[in-house]
Amino acid sequence: MEDIYCFWLMPEEKAKRELQSVIDKLAVAFKAVSFEPHVTLSVVGNIAENHLKDVLGKLAVQTEPFFLQPKELLFGDTFTQAAYLVFR
Repeated sequence: MEDIYCFWLMPEEKAKRELQSVIDKLAVAFKAVSFEPHVTLSVVGNIAENHLKDVLGKLAVQTEPFFLQPKELLFGDTFTQAAYLVFR
């Protein structure tokens, strides 16, 4: 079985607390699973772990903090995409 890696952007602490509160309330209201607020950037497989660490290390050093602006709220047909927020 191949290793699969998911790359997430995580919000800063204040935004994380606010988003987590909304997610938790929706999870209770709709009898759904709560999850940690994040933006999924990519899911990859077939990459050597040491190469992955090198790439992520370079990205972490070279990337400045930035802000994402919500664009729209969409609803999908599958369980994992029941509702998702699209960013610019």
